Amino acid sequence: MKHTPGPWKANKAFVGSHNQTRYNITGEDNGYSRRVIADTPFFEGRGEDIHAGNAHLIAASPDLLEACKKVVAVCGQNSILIEVVMCREAIAIAEGRA
Repeated sequence: MKHTPGPWKANKAFVGSHNQTRYNITGEDNGYSRRVIADTPFFEGRGEDIHAGNAHLIAASPDLLEACKKVVAVCGQNSILIEVVMCREAIAIAEGRA
């Protein structure tokens, strides 16, 4: 499964008549900068910190996936260390296998 290569960035945006905060997660795709990859919609009752946290976590995804793959490569695919197991599970989710 392929994805837009990193780095990704969380960008604060304001929409609507009440300047509701949302975040766009952007990355570079085939030489086009700032291609929108994801968007965190505004939900009444949630603070901006929730939107910011979600957006930054999404933006970190390519780096986290790469780090998990390196951990598995260094420790071995068959390692039973909990951290390696968690990395293998995260990789499977990111690759659409779980």
